[in-house]
Amino acid sequence: MADLMARMKAGAFTKKSHDPSAYFKGIDNNSLVGLLALLQALPENHGKNIRIEELQRKALQIRSQAQNRSIDIPELRKYVQEHYPHNSLEDPPQNLFTENIMTPLGNRLLFAGITENQIFTLQQFLTILGNPNVELPNEFRETAMGAVLLLLTISDRVVQGLGYGRYTVSKPDDDNQIFFPSEDFIARHVGAFTFSEAELHALASSIATPPELLDHFLLSPAQADLDVSDHEDDPLLFQPILKDDKTYHLLSPTSIAFACVNKVIDLATRYGVKKEFLERYSETTWTYSTFMLDDLGYSRLQYDFPPHDLPIHEGLFQLDTDKFAYVLFQYDNGDQYNADHPFTPYYDEALNEKVQARRKEVFHALRGDSRLDPVRLFNLNLFLGIGRPTQHSFGPTTASWRVLGFNVPELQYLYRSGLCHSLTLWNYSNAYEASNIDTPFFLTNIAFYLTHDESFYFDDGHYDFMTLQVGFELDFRLEATQRFDAHSALYTINGKSRHVPLSRIIQPARLPLYSTETSPGLPFLVTLDSLNVRVWIRLMKNEHDETDGGQRETSFAKEVCTSIAYWLNEASLDINRIIGDDTPDSIIIAVDLSKQEDATAYMYETPSTDAVLRPITCALYGRVIELRLDKYFYHSLHRDDNRGEQNLVNAVIQGIVKILRPRSFESEGLEEQVRGIIRARVPLGRMKKLLVQLADEDIRVNSSNVKGVRKLHRYDVNRQIDGLAKKLTKKPYRPRKRLPPPEKQTLLHAVVDDFYNGLRSTLKRYESKDVLIKLLKFYESAIQVRKRQEFEATPLAECFAHHCDIEAVIAEKRRSNAQYSVTLRCLIEHVAAEASDGRDPFDYEGVDGTLAYMLNIVNWGSLSDDLRFEIADIEVSLLESGRVGTDKKFEITLAGFHQAKLIEDLEDLGQSFGSSFNPIRIDAAPPKRNTAFEDAFHDEFNIPYSDFLNSVDAAIYMAFQCDGSVFNGPVEAWKKEVASRGEVSEETVTAVINRFSLFERGAIDNVGAFGLQEVYPWRFGRELSLLRRPLVLLGKDRAEVAYGARSVYEFKLNLVHLIFEGRWPAKSESMKAFVANRRDLNGKAFNKTAFETIRAALPSAIVRPEVGIGPGKELEAPIDLGDIDVLVIDTSLRKVVAIECKDLVLARTPYEMHLELRKFIEGKNAFLTKVEKRYAWLQNNMGTLLDRYEVHDISKYSFEYLFLTSEAIPLPFVRNNLTHNRFLTLYQIRQDIDLLFN
Repeated sequence: MADLMARMKAGAFTKKSHDPSAYFKGIDNNSLVGLLALLQALPENHGKNIRIEELQRKALQIRSQAQNRSIDIPELRKYVQEHYPHNSLEDPPQNLFTENIMTPLGNRLLFAGITENQIFTLQQFLTILGNPNVELPNEFRETAMGAVLLLLTISDRVVQGLGYGRYTVSKPDDDNQIFFPSEDFIARHVGAFTFSEAELHALASSIATPPELLDHFLLSPAQADLDVSDHEDDPLLFQPILKDDKTYHLLSPTSIAFACVNKVIDLATRYGVKKEFLERYSETTWTYSTFMLDDLGYSRLQYDFPPHDLPIHEGLFQLDTDKFAYVLFQYDNGDQYNADHPFTPYYDEALNEKVQARRKEVFHALRGDSRLDPVRLFNLNLFLGIGRPTQHSFGPTTASWRVLGFNVPELQYLYRSGLCHSLTLWNYSNAYEASNIDTPFFLTNIAFYLTHDESFYFDDGHYDFMTLQVGFELDFRLEATQRFDAHSALYTINGKSRHVPLSRIIQPARLPLYSTETSPGLPFLVTLDSLNVRVWIRLMKNEHDETDGGQRETSFAKEVCTSIAYWLNEASLDINRIIGDDTPDSIIIAVDLSKQEDATAYMYETPSTDAVLRPITCALYGRVIELRLDKYFYHSLHRDDNRGEQNLVNAVIQGIVKILRPRSFESEGLEEQVRGIIRARVPLGRMKKLLVQLADEDIRVNSSNVKGVRKLHRYDVNRQIDGLAKKLTKKPYRPRKRLPPPEKQTLLHAVVDDFYNGLRSTLKRYESKDVLIKLLKFYESAIQVRKRQEFEATPLAECFAHHCDIEAVIAEKRRSNAQYSVTLRCLIEHVAAEASDGRDPFDYEGVDGTLAYMLNIVNWGSLSDDLRFEIADIEVSLLESGRVGTDKKFEITLAGFHQAKLIEDLEDLGQSFGSSFNPIRIDAAPPKRNTAFEDAFHDEFNIPYSDFLNSVDAAIYMAFQCDGSVFNGPVEAWKKEVASRGEVSEETVTAVINRFSLFERGAIDNVGAFGLQEVYPWRFGRELSLLRRPLVLLGKDRAEVAYGARSVYEFKLNLVHLIFEGRWPAKSESMKAFVANRRDLNGKAFNKTAFETIRAALPSAIVRPEVGIGPGKELEAPIDLGDIDVLVIDTSLRKVVAIECKDLVLARTPYEMHLELRKFIEGKNAFLTKVEKRYAWLQNNMGTLLDRYEVHDISKYSFEYLFLTSEAIPLPFVRNNLTHNRFLTLYQIRQDIDLLFN
């Protein structure tokens, strides 16, 4: 291998280059080197550096012999593309085309070239050089910083002059030829790479840097070896500028990062501080790495490691209950670094052996530490380079130690992507080991893994020894980089300025809003890029008192700052028209925000009407706008429109305009212009960024005392379905397409059984009580998140509708939470029924694995029901990869239904949004009692309804005070406390817990008298579900109880809702009667609503409710055919529409769809049967019908009988050939009444 590498380096496999010297001698050399520099700086030529650099060296070699003939661009293009069509050493670029470096003087853009990690290294170098707390010789610091800043400033001028921004990518091409732009483009931009001496001096003066520092990067063609055989020895990489008399030529604009990194190390060597500088570099980067790891969920522990003298840093991190990561951070200490040949590979075998010995030493120390017994160890190796090729070894120390290694800049991409959690790297290492990926590049592999549902499965045509393309890595880098968008901006206060590092504020759309949230040690600052003046928003702080830490940075306080930035961005075009061109000095908006608790009593007492609104208290001090946001501000937010934010933004914009246009504010009517901006850009409505809600009425929205959700991560879901077909079918395995129906059903049953076996096998490791308590806490968080999402949906849709597909964002959030909640609920029910006797605490790996098993059980069980009840004829196959494959036709079919439901849900949420701000009247009269309901409730549950409420509310209060809002304790003591708090008898509390609790049954299928329905967690409406039995009894003796506050609250609402909706499966006669009556009342109410809606929308049409057909009815017929719920006759359109109204409950599962289908088609009372009889009669008696309503011209009338449902149902989508009748919803005709006739 070493011989092969040497031969490749010597060019044994490289096509010998053509010598263009003779051709170049006939061309003006200044024009030629300028053109070649321009070609290098084109996105179409990104990655083609080796060929262009070779051409540039050839041009420099014959520079003294060149003539002055102007370049014939088409001729040169033809020559280059003929003789330099490719170079085998050029790989497709895996990095961005332009990058950004944050310096003490601000942002500097540069072309990334074919760098790998030099951009990261350069950024860290500048951080150290710019930090006065790092002890370095002043002369070295000033020389290195000055030289690098000068070269970066030249680069920034070139990049911006060509119109490029930060963090852009190249434009791919197919032929890989060197791209030549148009002659006009060349003529306009080729001069960007040439500077006069005067221009350079002016540039250096602008950054207070001696211009002679550029000499560090000047190329001397006479002394440089331009005839190199190895492109890594190309002098242009490190001396990219040529000085010719009093003119400077930037020869290689894509080599600037190489040149800067190499020069800093070279200068550190000359000043004798290389070792110290690289140590500071490693320490700074190690600190940054621990910050990034913390964001990924790695909590660093205090641990004393044995002493060492190696170029490493070490840390022990906890990533799960029983998983610890020993992170070894190895850095290049610069030994044997050759600044003249900085790409010389470096490998210190003796050092590598010492590092490996150190890993083993620490491993044994950790294994022998009783404090860490038992734990599972993960060795994470991070490598920090300085730009030269190095080699590291990090194989497993023992078979039980999971090991992973990669470079620190790659960790930064993971951190900035937002896709990682505490177990990402742990799971990835396991998935990679089990895969057949033969790509050796970590970032390429993990980019694929993260963007393919935490799996290496692509499709069934790519499962065996798959080679990943570089595009995965490039797309991942770009997405992570642009998402984070790291850069700096100048913050000035009291005459002091500094460039503050920023990152993008994560919103549903990528807006130019930035904050210091990800910059440790800095106060929370917010700014935006779309105004002509730099505006900073921060919380109030005495800038003259360094001991004043400012207001507490609560999440709501940060949201206020962010919201001001959002509104300024919305109005930026109009504001810029008023304030004019860029202004150099910044404006500070200081927010003094009182506590919401101070405003709560006032919000209770006073409805937030326009009459009681107060203006924002605002004061101007120089270029500072101080906002005093008191209880009246909170009060102005507690309403269903954005009047409070209008006032806030009006005060802010007026303050900005008064500062920048003080003399013309009144004389030119700018105050009225600002009001016009508010009306246009902050229109009164539900575009609300700031949401204040009193949570007393519904504790589900209260964010207090929740632990946070654990998302459904896809790694385990995919791992559990990998190889499933091979596992469950006969050997030898034979892939088969489209299994016959009996085999499909048998296989799907086996799949579900296998998932159950896996679930039980996983759960048996863990202590059952610990599992249950943690799952209940997660469920509390899931409920709170769902209610918050519902509350935020309407204003979120209003604020971002013109920025992105916000409906898709909301739909995905709702889908994700619903899937998570259902899976979590079913898992809790399983654990309650089948207690395990394990001893391990329930860790994140267990959470992820068991949730994945239950999700797979629910999904594949639902698929089995699809086939069983003939809802869909889904194809099932045994795939080459060993997976069980299913087609997606049914999912595609249901997509239309899901979109219809989303539209309805958003409308419902919009209607309920206003009620969220209704004043809570403590002295309001109690609601009128429903004695029929209370009597039926008592008969059904043997509990008085009032006692039920008092018991449940007491239990909710008790749980809400507990950790994570989950109560756990002895049943008998709990009964006494609930009875005391609820002022009810213990017998009542006993009746409540007996009737509404889950309990251990030994096995999930031990359902006794409850029926087989209870065995299937993928079916809704089960008696033994957490929704109907939120109290969980633990142990065979049922001596302990556990439950969540929000879960019980939701149960209370759901129980009453089911009864009043007529859907409760009643057992007592009085409850059966009450439920039946409610069904009848609800149906009639819906029919009335439908009639009134249609009549109001069609004032000129004949609209009649409940038109009977039969003896003695409105439409006379020999037999009773029932009623037309709503009859519509439009004489202008000559159309008759008969409407059958159905107040149906949404069928959410295949089983419910099956029951819904039966209502439509089975039996003599089936919906379709009755409608078809009326339809036939109407067709044969159209004249009679029209004459009954005095319509005498009956020619050319068309007729239709359709179904109108209370909400979208799946039936028309999954069985569109079931009937000729159309299905519409009340939502649809509210939006467009013409749908009745289309």
